[in-house]
Amino acid sequence: MVKTIKAHAEPVTSIIYSQGKLISGSKDSKIAIITFAGGNFKLEKIVDLGYMALKVPKSIDFYKNNLLLGLRNGSIMEIKNVMDEKSDTKIHMHSHFEGETWGLAVLENKFITSGGDNQILMYDADTHEVIRSGKISEKVSKKKKKMQLQQEVTNFSPTSRHVPLLYHSNCSI
Repeated sequence: MVKTIKAHAEPVTSIIYSQGKLISGSKDSKIAIITFAGGNFKLEKIVDLGYMALKVPKSIDFYKNNLLLGLRNGSIMEIKNVMDEKSDTKIHMHSHFEGETWGLAVLENKFITSGGDNQILMYDADTHEVIRSGKISEKVSKKKKKMQLQQEVTNFSPTSRHVPLLYHSNCSI
């Protein structure tokens, strides 16, 4: 006998069976938790990771009511007490998704990275958590040339309020 449960709107990208639950992640940025007992399936919970194309779960682990997710963007997310009414979500590691990390600057207990995803991430060196993030805007010339800007964090300013960037550009018409 074949049973079907509609749990996702997009293709499944990860799946695990643990502690009597079938847990799947999908390109729809959702986690489905399905209980399985005596040949019966029940969709117990859907966890919405938020609409972001980069929050696609590529790996899942489930232990003592906690989910640990490896996401497409290279981040690691933990959802504590996922089955409870109120759960606690924490990102343990942030990453630059597209391409490489191009720049790194360190000052006291902070460091900043820049990368191919056109973002700058500032980390607390003690906790390894992102404390600030930003997107670098791309400028397009009046002749509407496309510019692909590659930025490198070079250093902190003496007041540590500004971050100078070194840009490399590849122009195409």
